[in-house]
Amino acid sequence: YHNNTVTGCGDDAIETDTVSGINLRLWNNVFDGNYGGISMAPIYQGPEYVIYNTVTNYRRGGIKLSISGVGQGWLYHNTIMSNVAGKPAVWPSGPYSNMHFRNNILVGNGIGAVDDDAGESQTGNDFNGDLVYATGSTLFRWKNINYGSLSALRSGTGFELAGRSGDPLFVSAATGNLMLQALSPAIDGAIRIPGINDNYLGAAPDMGAKERGSSVDADIEPDDWSGPLTTVRLEAARPNPSSGPATLIFALPRDARATVRLYDVSGRQVRELADQMFPAGEHAVEWDGRDAEGRQVAAGVYLLRLEALGEARTTRVLRIH
Repeated sequence: YHNNTVTGCGDDAIETDTVSGINLRLWNNVFDGNYGGISMAPIYQGPEYVIYNTVTNYRRGGIKLSISGVGQGWLYHNTIMSNVAGKPAVWPSGPYSNMHFRNNILVGNGIGAVDDDAGESQTGNDFNGDLVYATGSTLFRWKNINYGSLSALRSGTGFELAGRSGDPLFVSAATGNLMLQALSPAIDGAIRIPGINDNYLGAAPDMGAKERGSSVDADIEPDDWSGPLTTVRLEAARPNPSSGPATLIFALPRDARATVRLYDVSGRQVRELADQMFPAGEHAVEWDGRDAEGRQVAAGVYLLRLEALGEARTTRVLRIH
């Protein structure tokens, strides 16, 4: 489930609750203004991967965990915060196990970023490499104990030994711009995870869902394919994430020359996939995961850019190994 925007739900934006949950992937989505964000209550088998999502302005909690889930869940590079007071980024509501948090930005608004009471966390849960921030006196609540600082959290739980704390310094959280300002403590703070964040700028990957300074800073949405074909249209690459070939579908309202080029997040061209005349209608261009020299590219986020008829369209693809 990827590249979607979900807003205004009276319940959780998405519920990945499932009996098995084998190899579920939730990637690069925007969940804003819902009652809850992502419910993983429960995962009975797994693994389930939650990667590069933004979860904002929920009215109850960002990540819901409960119902004695014991499957493995991995949450990488998500940005989770709400402008509603008293709401945590991570909201356990019952027993859960085996949840692994890495490189996220977790913000609590007047409450701990994580709000775990006695009897909720069971076994195998851990947090490391996250930026944890709260506007109240409690930074992180774990097994009914309030920790007011990162050092206290480390001493009491062993969590976040590679983590950071402090205001993430979003460009404008109030208007939904969650890009990082230049002095954000999240910059270059993430743990390297092969196959997930190999493609980054700076000394190390940034924490959270947005890599500062990259060409993927701006939101990139697939075009609306309903109605008559009067403009250039681009569909999200699929499959996405991809470990094999990825296909880009586009459509032209009339005969035209079109180029399809692949870029990394720094804006460097990696490969030209097409530069030719196409007839009006729908077309497919495949990328095999290699650069212009025929080498397999590193894992990470790439941009596929279509240019035709004086218009340009771009979509992301996550390459995994």
